[in-house]
Amino acid sequence: MTARALTAKTVDLVALVKPNIMIMALLTAAGAMSLAPGTIHAAKALWLLAGTATIVGAANTLNMWLERDIDCLMSRTKDRPLPKHRLEPVTAVVFGSLLGVAGLPYVVTAIALGAMVLVQGFSGDGSTKWARNVFLTSIVYLPILFAVMVASGNA
Repeated sequence: MTARALTAKTVDLVALVKPNIMIMALLTAAGAMSLAPGTIHAAKALWLLAGTATIVGAANTLNMWLERDIDCLMSRTKDRPLPKHRLEPVTAVVFGSLLGVAGLPYVVTAIALGAMVLVQGFSGDGSTKWARNVFLTSIVYLPILFAVMVASGNA
């Protein structure tokens, strides 16, 4: 593979993660950290941002793979790597899956921390009840929403 072809493939892989959406997600995560009470250590902040980037990249890549047939039909999305056949669909699935697997440690850590917050929220400490609601929304509501979307053929 020539340097030019490798560069083009890299640019297309980066396009799959939708960098603009990723930047918005990272800014949202950073903004949330800045509003959190107390001090957040740099290592934890970097862990959150790396996890957010990895998971968002995986989701965006797999979303592009799922919507590649529809993207061919829309003027806004027809020039993306998959509709233009610059990348094979299997490349997107493998890349998105690898990003998802790489993001698992972040998700597992977040779920473990969320479970601890949930237990503390049920213990009666009013300052953590909001965290219980956020945890329940992400662990209960979103999977149900996704399941309904898949069952109805909208995902």
